[in-house]
Amino acid sequence: MMVVMFTVEGLTKRYGNHTAVQDLSFHVPDGVVTGFLGPNGSGKSTTMRCMLGLDAPSSGKVTVRHGSFEGPVQACKHKAQLVGALLDASWVDPKRSARNHLRMLAQGAGIPDSRVDECLDLVGLSSKAKAKVGGYSLGMRQRLGVAAALLGDPQHLLFDEPVNGLDPEGVSWMRQTIRYFASEGKSVLVSSHLLAEMQQTADRLVIIGRGKLIGEYDMDEFLGDALVEVQTPQQEFGALLEHQGFAPQAIEGGFSVPVEGDEQQARERIARLALEHQVLITGLSSRSAGLEERFLQATMNEQEYRSK
Repeated sequence: MMVVMFTVEGLTKRYGNHTAVQDLSFHVPDGVVTGFLGPNGSGKSTTMRCMLGLDAPSSGKVTVRHGSFEGPVQACKHKAQLVGALLDASWVDPKRSARNHLRMLAQGAGIPDSRVDECLDLVGLSSKAKAKVGGYSLGMRQRLGVAAALLGDPQHLLFDEPVNGLDPEGVSWMRQTIRYFASEGKSVLVSSHLLAEMQQTADRLVIIGRGKLIGEYDMDEFLGDALVEVQTPQQEFGALLEHQGFAPQAIEGGFSVPVEGDEQQARERIARLALEHQVLITGLSSRSAGLEERFLQATMNEQEYRSK
């Protein structure tokens, strides 16, 4: 059974007359990657700042647990060991080297310098440790931000757009790194607009829109059943499919048939049915809806910025 490490309860955050987050509740269990999704302006970054204690909620609360500690992040004496976060990789003094930047952070958190070199090695920046951050690419800054988040070897990790600026090798590295953290029993919350990448990374999803919860889902639950697409000019085949317990939906040139379980077996049943009734099939294929398709369906009424 998963242990809930981060719990957000009734979180509301207002800035003057603007409500950025409204009565938001969800949880982030340990040992899995939780994807945090929502359209632009939905309140993801505000929520993460409230979770870290950087912004004070207008109402509601955030509770984090680790060992004997239970409470808001700001109440913990050893924050670097509790939570690591990457929210903005651009805040680093460009005149500092990566090593000096991390040494400054480590000193403030009571972390030995030896951990600095370990983290630089973990993110692949050892060879650039003495270079000034001002000369770093955006992807290198992202790696440095991850190194800073890891300094305290924290139990909980919050990453906001961690693959921003990374090349394909860096994206693959980040995915593997995030999944490794979860396999070590850490709780990991990741926000990203790269939905194809998130589909490969996350085990579960928290989706919000206009500051409100749309839902919490296991990834497989959210993606739903596979679809078998049948191309046929004979529309009467739909009735035959229904008689066999399928629920076909008419599409251009045929039918789309949702299936549970083994899609290969479903295709074989449909092919045999067509053969038995001498129905001409010109195409038979299966597919699963991608995360982008499902996400757009789930948030179609929650887009604050919409193209015309």
